[in-house]
Order: sequence, then C-alpha cells, then structure tokens
Amino acid sequence: MKAARVITLEKVKLAFLICVFGTGSWVAVNGLWVELPVLVGQSPQQWSLPSYLTVVIQLANIGPLVYLLLQKYAICKSKVVTETRTIYLILFVGALASILLAFTWKETSVINNKPYSTSLIVLSLFMATVDCTSSVTFLPFMANFPSKFMTIYYVGEGMSGLVPSVVAMIQGVGKQSYTCEERAVLKNMSLNYTTKKGGAHAESTTGLKNGTMFNSTEIVPSYFHTEPRFSATVFFVVITAIMVCSLTAFILLIRIKNKNVKLECTHDAQEMDQYNSTKCLQNFYNDTNSGPKSSAPSTIDQLNNRKYYFLLSLNGVINGISNGVLPALQSYACLPYGNNIYHLTLTLSAVANPVCCFLYFLVSVQSSVAIFIGVCVYLASASYTIGIAATSPCPLWRDSSAGGVVVLLVTVFGVGLVSYLKTAISTVIRSHGYKGLLLCGVSVQVGSLVGALIIFPLVNVYGYFKQSQACQVC
Repeated sequence: MKAARVITLEKVKLAFLICVFGTGSWVAVNGLWVELPVLVGQSPQQWSLPSYLTVVIQLANIGPLVYLLLQKYAICKSKVVTETRTIYLILFVGALASILLAFTWKETSVINNKPYSTSLIVLSLFMATVDCTSSVTFLPFMANFPSKFMTIYYVGEGMSGLVPSVVAMIQGVGKQSYTCEERAVLKNMSLNYTTKKGGAHAESTTGLKNGTMFNSTEIVPSYFHTEPRFSATVFFVVITAIMVCSLTAFILLIRIKNKNVKLECTHDAQEMDQYNSTKCLQNFYNDTNSGPKSSAPSTIDQLNNRKYYFLLSLNGVINGISNGVLPALQSYACLPYGNNIYHLTLTLSAVANPVCCFLYFLVSVQSSVAIFIGVCVYLASASYTIGIAATSPCPLWRDSSAGGVVVLLVTVFGVGLVSYLKTAISTVIRSHGYKGLLLCGVSVQVGSLVGALIIFPLVNVYGYFKQSQACQVC
C-alpha cells in the first residue's frame, strides 16, 4: 500500500510539472494580445499596433525553421545543439525578453521622421520566436513520458492563455463603457457642380463652391474610461515569473527523466527509441497501458502512414484557422454587438481552452473518423464567425441581443472543440514517438503561418473587413 501511494504522488508531481512546463509555451504571445488595450494607449502606432505584431509573430517562424535545419544537418552530427539545450535557451530568452519589455515597453525611436515603439516590437519578436519554437521542441520532448501525460501538457498550453487573461481581468483591461448621445455640429459643405451649355459636348465646369455652413446632428459615443489597477510593467513582470516557473519545471522534468531512464535510454530525445523511452518511464510509473508491449504488435504498425499524414493535415488546417485566421477577425465579429460581448468572448475562450483539453483526459477519442467529424463541426463554427466578420459593421441580428449571444456561444464552442481536437490528434500521433510529435509541431506552425498569410492582406491591404464603430447606425 505504501509503494502504491508513492507511485501516485510521483504521478501527481509529474503531471503538475508538465502542466507548468506547458504554460510557458505560448504565454508571451498570449500576454501581448490581452494587454493590447493598455499598450495601444502609449504606442505611437495606436490601434495599428496589432498589425505590426501580426507581422512580427509570423516573422518569428524563422526560429523553428532554423531549429529544424540544425536538427537535420547539425544535431545528429554534433552534441552542441540538442533539443534539451534548445528548450533551456528559448525559456531563458523568453524570460529575459519579458523582463526587459516590462521596463522598456514605452520606449520609442524616430525612423523616417515617425516615432515607433521599437522596444515593444523588437522584444515582441524575441518573445514570439520563443513561442513558435516551442511547438517543435516542447511537443517532441513529451515523447519521453507516457502518452496520458500529453493531455496534461495541453492543459498547461491552454493555461498559457488563461493565466494572462485572468491577470488582465484583475488589472481591469477592457473596462471601457460609453453612452450614445446626439450632438449638434457645424459642418463646412463643399459642393462641386457643373453647368451645361449648348449640345452634349458643350459642358463646362463653373468651379468649386466652398464655405456653405449648415447644422447637423450626429450620434457619437461619450466614453467613461477606467484606469487599470496596475501598469503594463507589473503585467509583464507576471509573464516573466510564469516563464521562470516553466523553466524551473523543465529542469525538474529533466532530473526525473535522467533519474528514471537509466541504462536503457539515452538522454537526448533525438536518439531515443520510442519503445525504449516509453518502456523505461512506464516501468517507474507502473503504467502498463501507456506504451507498447514486447508481446503485442507495435502501435506504430497499427497507425498506418495514410492515417498518420491525414491527421497531420487536419492538425495544420485547424491550427491555420484557430491561430492564423480567427484571431485577426475576432474583433470584426464581436465588436458590432458591443465591447462587452468582445471581452466576454475572449475571457470565456481562455477558460474553454484548458477545460476542454482536460476533458480529453476523461473522454478520449482516437478514431480518425470521429476526429474528422469533429474538424468538420469546427470548420462550420469558424465559418459562421468569419461570415459575421465579413458583414461587419452591420452583421446578422446586430440590433438584437440574440446576435451577440450566438456569436459568443459559437466562438467559445469552437475554441473548446479545437482544443479538444488538438489534444486528440497529438495523442494519437504520439505513437510515432519523437518524429511524430516533431512533425505535429511543424504542422502547427506551418498551418498557422499559411492562415496568417492568407488573412493578413485581406484585412490590412485590401480592406475586405470593416471595423465597427461605437454608436454606428446601419
């Protein structure tokens, strides 16, 4: 009985460390997005700042690209660059960039006679590089542990969005209310008119008539601003603390791996045999269902290549929409129904992410058909959000409270579903060991990049989406 209790405590300890480790995966980028209402007020770019950050985050994909090239051409030939050292590096860089941003986010520089938030933009690039690279390092590292802990990792990744959102709520981000008031304004009317003389081709312009003044009534918002409870400096110090906790958890996970995986397993995940690495750890945790048995066919053989690449493709598609497309369109879809709907959607989505990841721990699905059906349902929900955004500023049911509720429910449901699907796909692909999880991380970044490259010109270049304005009349 005593031995069984020790094993249970070890499982809880491992689960906790994996969750904290996963929280450091995307906490920096998620922190930037939820803190935007505070940042734009002090940035010369104002609300064009999100466009700059979108470009910066996509440029950060150079991080995983460099890592994959080093892995292919250098890691296997040299012990200088390894997966473990790379994770140490990116977590340290993430913590350093976060603490530097905490004290320099207001700093600006003049470029071509225009002020820019250079410190914010440059340090955001470093933070985004850390998060993008985590997709191709954190996931493969999880091949060292039994498959059921993959769900715990995704709960931690979901916490990387929830924790900054909770901190922002405590800070008071987004608390901005207004009333619509009628105001009389005096406008200068300019009339351009022509007079016709003679035939059809005898037309002359008599000139531009200026200075015609008239009274007009407009409906304009009257804002009630609420100052945040603490500054962005404190917020980014909290983000730094989360990164440090993630780094500490990783150090402890390495110690656990090295302690329990002895002569049978190597220390570098790139050199690990999936069977041996899982077997060594499952022996310690008494988890007979977490890895392949010597007397049974390998799960690698059971998961054929067609299903393997099919799931990778689905993973790329859902990440392209959830990470690349929808974040750029969320404000267009929600703001026509009011600021409250927009901020409530962001908050509940942050809660739905880790909750639905944990749901997979209770109700797991591994059938590729079931996963495909789930993806189709998610695409339907995403299509509704995209359609509402495309009809902004006058979407369906704009003047009805039901419209905002529907968008809220559809969006939160979609976030929860895609979180569950990501966990399911990664858990199934994990049977391919290190290589499977590496390609799973690659599909995440490739899908996100393609989605962002598609939506960015539609929003920022061609202007197909129109932002709703307060008190706007349709």
